[in-house]
Amino acid sequence: QANKPAVLWFPSLEEGDQIVGKLADVLNDNIKLLPGLASVQTSSWPQVPTTCMRFDFSDKDGMSDQEQASSIAESVCQDAIQATESWVEATLCRLKLCPYTASLTRAAVGLEAADVREGPVVVKHASQSYPDAPIAAAMAATFWDGISTLSEQMESRVATFLLVAPPSYDNDFSGFANLCDNLIEPSFRAVEGDKIAGRAWFHPKYNSATIGHSTLLPGHAIPPNMVKTFMKQLSLPSGQVPDKGAIARANDVIRHTPHATINLLRRSQLTAATDLERQATVKKPNQIYAKNVMRILEDEKGQQSVE
Repeated sequence: QANKPAVLWFPSLEEGDQIVGKLADVLNDNIKLLPGLASVQTSSWPQVPTTCMRFDFSDKDGMSDQEQASSIAESVCQDAIQATESWVEATLCRLKLCPYTASLTRAAVGLEAADVREGPVVVKHASQSYPDAPIAAAMAATFWDGISTLSEQMESRVATFLLVAPPSYDNDFSGFANLCDNLIEPSFRAVEGDKIAGRAWFHPKYNSATIGHSTLLPGHAIPPNMVKTFMKQLSLPSGQVPDKGAIARANDVIRHTPHATINLLRRSQLTAATDLERQATVKKPNQIYAKNVMRILEDEKGQQSVE
């Protein structure tokens, strides 16, 4: 029945009232991103037999342009997936921006000593998974599908996910960051999702200055000011150290994918990589961020010389 409330029960969830309460707060704080949803309420024992979440829906018909359903042509989704797969091979792997990704079919390489097996990079499109959902709901649901898959399937089936957002986010970095930072990230933290996976936001117009962070921010690029300090680990001659502006720009380019995208990585991979770095004879755990900036700048310089 239209607009009839829906109730979701959690009979086996430990500390369910706390977790469900946090999720309800996140959803209520982001009602504007979820057209049709009016409010979310929770109840627990002894008011009800077990913890539950009640969803009330509005009488509003239709959606604004920003709330539009994510449904797009299948060919558009396939083109976006192919472009993302090409980016993995032509940029991420060619420039060695991720030392543990050798190709689209071989991710989490070099972690066997930590009992982490290789597997493929899997690209999924939110508009394929949820063609009739509002764009924010489609992306959030695809994110949680990815978390569920990583917790249930073997590493050899999927090592990491690249989740492509509905195309209306491609020209709206601020909107995409708002979705990630205010809906997806808080819900992820509420259920302690970081025990299962790590996450990173990518966008064709990724710009750290827009975010304005000077310290580590979940999902986002390392702040340029921190990358600048990591440059000291490379021991470059003074004349070869990039200036602040070049570092900031290249650091953003590392996050430039063809489409708005969320990367999901297994927690086991991240833990194994950290442990290997700690065991290294020469410990320079943050050097990769400075190296990646230099790789981007050197690649740009090489392309300019060819032109």
